[in-house]
Amino acid sequence: MPKETIVVVDDEPAARTAVARLLQERGYTVYALTGGQEAIDFASNTPFDVLLTDFRMPGGLDGLTTVRAVRRINPQVVAIIMTGHSSVDLAIESLKLGVHGFVVKPFTAFELIRNIEQTIAQQTLSRENIRMKALVDVFSTTQALLSANTEATQLPRLTLELAMNRVSATQAALLLLSPERENSLELEVVAERSTPEDDGGDLMLPVFLPVDGYTNQHSAQVEQIRLLGQRALDANITLLMIDGEEVVPGSPRMLSSTNKLSQAIVPLMAQGRQVGALVIEKSGADPNFTEADLQIAAILASQGAIAIDNSRLVHRLAKVEALHQADRLRSEFVAMVSHELRTPLTSIKGYATTLLRPDVQWNNQTGTEYLSIISEECDKLMQLIDNILEVSRIEAGALRIYPEPIQIYEVLDRAAMETRRRSPEVSLAVSYPPVNEIPYVMGDSQRIIQVLRNLIQNAIKYTPSDPRIAIDLDVISGDADQPNGMVRISVQDNGIGLTQENKDLIFERFYRVDTGSTRRTEGTGLGLAICRGIVEAHGGQIWVESEGRNKGSTFFFTLPVADIANQLDLD
Repeated sequence: MPKETIVVVDDEPAARTAVARLLQERGYTVYALTGGQEAIDFASNTPFDVLLTDFRMPGGLDGLTTVRAVRRINPQVVAIIMTGHSSVDLAIESLKLGVHGFVVKPFTAFELIRNIEQTIAQQTLSRENIRMKALVDVFSTTQALLSANTEATQLPRLTLELAMNRVSATQAALLLLSPERENSLELEVVAERSTPEDDGGDLMLPVFLPVDGYTNQHSAQVEQIRLLGQRALDANITLLMIDGEEVVPGSPRMLSSTNKLSQAIVPLMAQGRQVGALVIEKSGADPNFTEADLQIAAILASQGAIAIDNSRLVHRLAKVEALHQADRLRSEFVAMVSHELRTPLTSIKGYATTLLRPDVQWNNQTGTEYLSIISEECDKLMQLIDNILEVSRIEAGALRIYPEPIQIYEVLDRAAMETRRRSPEVSLAVSYPPVNEIPYVMGDSQRIIQVLRNLIQNAIKYTPSDPRIAIDLDVISGDADQPNGMVRISVQDNGIGLTQENKDLIFERFYRVDTGSTRRTEGTGLGLAICRGIVEAHGGQIWVESEGRNKGSTFFFTLPVADIANQLDLD
C-alpha cells in the first residue's frame, strides 16, 4: 500500500532538503516548498495528505497562517508544525487552528518519523471511529425501510427523509424506473428542505410538486437530473457534482471552502436489478459532502432499493394472484350461470313440450298448473338476468337510485309481508322504536326493498331447518360525517354462520360460502354484491357479523336520515 504524500514547507534550503530526503528514504512521496503562499497555491491544484511546515518563516506567511489556509482548501490534510519555540500558548493556538502535531527543533530523524507516523495514525483512527459510528447508526436507522409495517407508498418518502437527515442535505429527489416501462427514469417523489442561508436560492427541484407540474416549469433542470441519474444507474457508480462540474469522489475538491453547491447521485440497485437513483444536494453554510456522507448515502440507497423492489414484487404477486382469482371466479360464474339457466329452461321445455303433445288432451286444471310452472321458471330466468345486469351497472357506476324522504318502518313492514306470503314456514319478527321516534330516511324505497329481499332470501337459503329471522331498526345519532344521523337495519338468522375468511369476501361478486363439492344451495353469488352497491349508492355501509360456523349471522346496513327542514324549505 503506497504511503502518504507529504508537503514540506521551510524557508531554509538546507533544512528543507534534509527533511525531504529523509522522508523520501522512508517511502513517502514528498514535495518541498519554500513558503506558505506556495503551499496554498499547491493545495489548490494538487491533493496531498500531510502538511509539514516550519512555524517561523520571515518575509512570508507563518506556519499557522499556512495551516489555516491549506485546511480551508482541504480539511482532510494532517497538519504538523516544526518549531524551535515550544510553549503552551502556541500549542493551544495551534490546536484551535487545526494543527494535529508538533516537532520541536532540533530533532533526530527517528523523532521526526515517529511523530509523523503517530500523528497520521491518530487522525486516521479518529476519522475511522467517527465514520464507523455514523455507519452503525445508519444501519440501525434503515431498519424502518425494511420493516414489514412500512407502507409501500411511504417507502420513497422515507428513503428521502432518512438520506436528508443523515447527511444534513438541503434537498433530495428520488428517481424510480417505472415498473411498466423499462429504460425510463421518472421522478416519483421530490423532497426539499432549506436552511436559512439557502432561502431565496435556486432549488434543485420545487417542493413536492406532481410530475407534470415541475416537468413543465423546470424541464431543463429535471432533464439534467434524469440524465445524471441514468448515468449513475447504468455505470452503478456514485456521481459527484460540485458547482455544476463532475468531481471524482475522494478528491480534495470535495471539501474546498469555495464550494457553493454539491450534488451526489447514487444508484439504487436491488439483486442486480435497476430500481432508480437517489439525488441529494447540499448548499448554504455547509455545501460539502464528506466521504462518510457518500458511504451513508450509498447504504441508504441500497436499503431503500431493496425495500422498494420488495414492495413492487409483492404488488406484482398480488396482481397475479388477483388475476388467478378473477379467472377462477369467472369460470365458476360461467358454470353457475349455465346451471341456473339450464334448470328453468329444462322445466320450461319439458312442460311446454308436454302441453303441445298432439296425442294427449289436457284438462284445464292440468294445463293451468303446467303454465303456472312455466311462468315461475320464466320469473327465475328474469331474476337471474336482472341480477347480472345490476352488477354490471354497479361496476360501471351507472346504478340509478331515486332517493326521497321515506318512512323506513313502512319499507320493513312491506318486506316482512312479502316474506310471510312467499315463505309461510319462516319465523319472521320485525321490531323498531315507536313510529313517532323514527326519522325519515333519504332513500329509494324500491332499492331498499331489493336489499331487504336479498338479505332475507339469503338468510332462508343458508338456514338448513327451522329458519328464524329477526329484522331490527335502530336510530344512530349524528356526527361530523353524517350530522343528521343514520338508521341501522339488521337482519339476523340462525343459519350456518360465517368464518372470518367468509366475512372478508362475502360481498364480492360471484363469491359463495359453500363452493365446491359440498355446495347445497342455488344462486349465482351476486345478491350480496348488489346489496353493497345499492347501500353504498345511498351513502351508507353494509357489513356482517358472525361468531363462527353454525352460530348464525347478522347483516347490518345503514342509511342517512333525511334533512326534512331543508326539504321543506326547498318545497
